[in-house]
Amino acid sequence: MDVTRRLPRIAAKLSRKARATCLSASDLQHECPWLCRQIVRDAATRGLLDLWGRSSNFDELAGVAIVEPGVLAAIGELARVPLAGPIVHAGLQHTYGYLLSTIVTPFGYKRDRWVSPLLEQGFGLPSDVLGPNPSLGTLLANATLLAGSIAFRGDKNATKRLRRIAPSAAEAIHQVVFKKFEQRRIIESLSLRDSAGRFRSIRIRTDLVPFPCHVEGCVENSLLIYSVDDSSHPGARLTTLFAVAPADDTSRPRCANRSKGPRRLRS
Repeated sequence: MDVTRRLPRIAAKLSRKARATCLSASDLQHECPWLCRQIVRDAATRGLLDLWGRSSNFDELAGVAIVEPGVLAAIGELARVPLAGPIVHAGLQHTYGYLLSTIVTPFGYKRDRWVSPLLEQGFGLPSDVLGPNPSLGTLLANATLLAGSIAFRGDKNATKRLRRIAPSAAEAIHQVVFKKFEQRRIIESLSLRDSAGRFRSIRIRTDLVPFPCHVEGCVENSLLIYSVDDSSHPGARLTTLFAVAPADDTSRPRCANRSKGPRRLRS
């Protein structure tokens, strides 16, 4: 049976076990060896995990944890990266964690971005490149190269780090001509002072790129990428990526809660 069709059952079974007892890496291996192979390969790819920042494992709109904590812990065991607490590694959470998430949000299941062919069609990629079990590369490596090639444009340091992990990604992504893309960026900056009186600057970057390929009947026809440039860390890091329908003025994605105060966007 196709991996995509099996995912809901696998995710539900693993989440139930994580809540009832304790989930281990061997449990993941038993239920989804194809996912474990990718995680182990990613852990061995030097610099790949460092290209991602951290993210909350709580969905404010759904009001629950995005991924069962025990499931994340098992993923972290394989990746040799602790995934405990409310803030975790964004790359592992937003790829393999989302595949095994069981919550339903106003935008659907978190896994939908990876089981739908929308991103591949929008960027003219083979049908499984950004799927749960790519034939070439891994989901995390492929998503990193795609998102990083856009979010790190003009950033020499981040681009250099991205090039080091590029051989681990599918060749089809290497063929994409990113410099031709129309790209809009929103930057939100803030400064914080630590207990020693030192300033820390943070720049939250939102990049929006219309799909270069037409997808018939597609409403969400742009890719949105979040990244963070934090002076307390060496270089910019990715946070997430997903398809959105751009607002009428194309300056902001149509997934924002435009209430007063900071914007809250899905991740």
